[in-house]
Amino acid sequence: VVADRWNRRRTLIGASLAQAALLLPLLAVDDPGDLWLVYAVTVVQAVLATVNDPVRQALLPSVVDPAELTAAAGQLGVGANLARLVGGALGGVLLETSGLAGVVLGDAVTFGVAAALLVGRTALGAAPAPHPSAPGPGQRRAAREWLDGLAVIREEPRLRGTLLLTALMALAQGMFVVLFVVFVLRRLGGGGTEVGLLRGVQAVGGIAGGLAIGWLARRVSPQWMVAGGLAAYAIGD
Repeated sequence: VVADRWNRRRTLIGASLAQAALLLPLLAVDDPGDLWLVYAVTVVQAVLATVNDPVRQALLPSVVDPAELTAAAGQLGVGANLARLVGGALGGVLLETSGLAGVVLGDAVTFGVAAALLVGRTALGAAPAPHPSAPGPGQRRAAREWLDGLAVIREEPRLRGTLLLTALMALAQGMFVVLFVVFVLRRLGGGGTEVGLLRGVQAVGGIAGGLAIGWLARRVSPQWMVAGGLAAYAIGD
């Protein structure tokens, strides 16, 4: 709803700046009694990410021809995974050398740079036209559009299946991320540097997939690519 109602470029700038600013409370974390603050910041960052990601993806069709959409999405994936590859290792090094404060400030800087790169790009994400069938106050229209979106998903079997698949993938990834850290720290005897490095190395597959997807999209259906990717992920785990 946000991606369809607001200027997408300004939304991305605002979300990035908010993510930078709302990391700073972590600088006050000093002992286990401050764990609640870590949880609070994590929740806020996750909420902002759910704004940032769909808005960024919704920008693609406005700047890329339909025939190039899959390849462009793949290139976005390559960029994200390159950042993850470098950022994971860098985060681990910063944690060992500068502590949590170094990680927080470094992370905040990256969000600030992202916002700065979007400033002045006025051609991106012009505000969409108002919803033609939505009378009443803005909040009511937004809520109505959200409910309309749920109705579309409910009525379209392919969307229901995709939603279920996405939920299962998120559940699996959520378990993996948590247990991976425990595994490296407790079973492998690693520290912050090793966790960061190994989390970053996971991005190698994403980079390879992003580079290959433009070529594959012309030869293999999206359904088979998703199924094959999930099967490979399961076997790898």
